[in-house]
Amino acid sequence: MRRYVLASAAFALLVGALAVVARLVPWVAGAGPTPRLVWAFIPPAVPNGAPFAAWFGMDVPPGAAPAGPSASVQLRVCDLEGACLLGARKPVAEGQSTGLVTATRSLAPGEYDLDLLVLRPDRLGGVRTVQVVSQRVRYGD
Repeated sequence: MRRYVLASAAFALLVGALAVVARLVPWVAGAGPTPRLVWAFIPPAVPNGAPFAAWFGMDVPPGAAPAGPSASVQLRVCDLEGACLLGARKPVAEGQSTGLVTATRSLAPGEYDLDLLVLRPDRLGGVRTVQVVSQRVRYGD
């Protein structure tokens, strides 16, 4: 009986330790100031053959990333079924900055979802999405 109680206590401690680590790792990885969009403009229509584009204004506080570029903005074009067809990424430096990100590819005329994502590297070497702006866009005729 004593072995059973000790084994149960050890198992409970192991599960508790894993739960703490599972909550702590993402918090440590994402700690620090977060870059954010101050404003974004995605045109509601794109002429046939023209690039998909989005204009943006960013606020990237100092120390928003552990090393390298502070943040990046990604323009992602997806069809209405959710399959993403193309994308383009633009790095953004610390401080207030504005910019334009474009993605060029000939697609069939129709409606597409454009997502403007603010990405930042985390302390574990991954990339976190910290903000998303989406809009349905008519492409072509």
